[in-house]
Amino acid sequence: DEDLINDKRVTTLMDAEIIANCYKIKKFEVPTKWAIVPPFTAENNMLTPKMSVRRHKVVEAYSGMINALYGDEQVEEEEPELRRANKSDRLAS
Repeated sequence: DEDLINDKRVTTLMDAEIIANCYKIKKFEVPTKWAIVPPFTAENNMLTPKMSVRRHKVVEAYSGMINALYGDEQVEEEEPELRRANKSDRLAS
């Protein structure tokens, strides 16, 4: 598995597949960075018994990789009141 993760041919193939299959979507929707991780299973505690992703476990296990993919900068959320005001403004327009 580790050999596949580091194999340049695999990354080239994945990049080519992304380009080939994302031609119908908008440019900002096309993945530019990605990572190969081991499969999520109930045995490794990444899935529940009904096969739902345990997001908190995934984030906990791969936080370093996620930060590398999305950058270390923290995105500050707007205050809830501001978000509601902005939504109502859009609806009124």
